[in-house]
Amino acid sequence: MQTFALVRFVAVALVAMVTLAVPVAPASAQSVDSSTMSEAEGHLDDFVHYALTANVDLAEANAKWLLENITSDEELAKLMDSSAVTPKRFA
Repeated sequence: MQTFALVRFVAVALVAMVTLAVPVAPASAQSVDSSTMSEAEGHLDDFVHYALTANVDLAEANAKWLLENITSDEELAKLMDSSAVTPKRFA
């Protein structure tokens, strides 16, 4: 039971890292196109899966992709709203 709690803690910590670490882009920055957002949804889903299964290397790779390609808080919010990732998934 403690292992599951540790995995949940790591998953929540990684989601918090992605959510809080996204740098704010200047107002002149271009928004992400729809193909990148579609790809980002896959990376976000993979990140959550690997975080929940304690596959740190693959979770980290997906988190890095998200941090490099989602350039604004607004884009991250749109991604989270449109994805299947919900807080219930971590329960």
